[in-house]
Amino acid sequence: MISRLMRIVASVLIVVLMISTVGCYGSFELTKKVYKWNGTIGDKWINEVAFLGLNIVPVYGIAAFIDALILNSIEFWTGKNPVTSSTDQSIQIMKDGVALRVTATEEGAMVTDASGIVLARSVRTADGVTVYDGQGNLVGSLSNEQIAASFDQE
Repeated sequence: MISRLMRIVASVLIVVLMISTVGCYGSFELTKKVYKWNGTIGDKWINEVAFLGLNIVPVYGIAAFIDALILNSIEFWTGKNPVTSSTDQSIQIMKDGVALRVTATEEGAMVTDASGIVLARSVRTADGVTVYDGQGNLVGSLSNEQIAASFDQE
């Protein structure tokens, strides 16, 4: 009888622990990666067929399940999701004797000085690129057509 009671108590504690550790919404990075990958396969028709296939096979469901139970719990307790993209790339350049770091991300790019102060940043949008100075003031923007034309001139 005591053994059965201990199993029930242990089971309840495990369920409570699982529910309480996934109490945060989380960033669902794995599910986002599957979604982004799906968008790169081809045109809208191929992407739609792939999307349906990934739902029928339940790739999206499995990714969301892993995110909800494991990855978001890790993110809640550590503050970092283990799947978070590490696609940020950074290079250091010297300009007039000053070291500058240029960091490229999926959203755009950022230029910082040696002490980490942001000097400028760019944001990639559907229409082109917008550039801001270190204080967040708009410097200018380029449309996708202007960017394409600058490569055609080479």
